[in-house]
Amino acid sequence: MEQSAKELSAFVDEVLGATGVSKVDILGHSEGTLTPSYYVKFLGGASKVDKYALATALGLAPGFRVVSGKSR
Repeated sequence: MEQSAKELSAFVDEVLGATGVSKVDILGHSEGTLTPSYYVKFLGGASKVDKYALATALGLAPGFRVVSGKSR
């Protein structure tokens, strides 16, 4: 997961550079929520992500939540 998060970090930097925006939105689903979560929490992604939406399998934690800026 750490390697995937590093690759996500590089991709986000590429998107920011190519588009000129200051932040991105990320959507993750099921196991695809782990990498962005690691990126945001441990690799400096919090300053580069405006909105992070994640959806999990029904019955696990909340079915859907959006994290924007601060933890809720």
